[in-house]
Amino acid sequence: MKRDSLSLPFRLNASQIKLLGCLFMFIDHIGALLFPEQLWLRCLGRVSFPLFAFMLANGYRHTHDRGRYLLRLTAFGLLFQPLYAFCMQNGAWNIFLTLAAGMLAIMLHQACRQSGRQWLGLAAVAILALAAEVLHLEYGWYGIALIFTAHLYFEDFQQLAIAWLLLNLVILIPLSNISMVQVYSIFALLPLRVYNGERGRGGRWFFYFFYCLHIPALYILGRMLV
Repeated sequence: MKRDSLSLPFRLNASQIKLLGCLFMFIDHIGALLFPEQLWLRCLGRVSFPLFAFMLANGYRHTHDRGRYLLRLTAFGLLFQPLYAFCMQNGAWNIFLTLAAGMLAIMLHQACRQSGRQWLGLAAVAILALAAEVLHLEYGWYGIALIFTAHLYFEDFQQLAIAWLLLNLVILIPLSNISMVQVYSIFALLPLRVYNGERGRGGRWFFYFFYCLHIPALYILGRMLV
């Protein structure tokens, strides 16, 4: 991400941003599964997905095998989906598959761009965004758009902020199917503003297993509290 002369008191590495994403996701699912009447929990939780969208764009740049990365996201998504559907009961496909679709959108756009047919790459991104909406992937078209713009403006924080602001303004249009609480996701720009470009320490698999374990754990806790 482009650096400037602004003096910042601290920086966050990729592992720390992923941990923040997991924290906000945990808060979001506490709201969804334990305290659905507490809207403020869902508002806080909106910060999580943009952090993971940005980290996916980061991973695209640093992974040694993008095909394997895509396959891993898809495999986890398909294997976890039955349990996810049972616990969440929201009629959506889980976030792994949204991230996989976003990764595919980036890969197709880059391939078309390198062959001199960028228009075809943009068309592929639009088709995947539409498919995400029709198939009810979590976050739908918005999720694909967020991931793609994170990739497109990864090196320019100001352009990324403008793009994400515009996407969140679209949510306010009555025709949008995205909940208007999603506009709180714009606050994800705050930790991303202090990203230092470093990997940091932390297991690559933590997010995968945290996601797959905390949802059923909260579901069971919720059943125990009824």
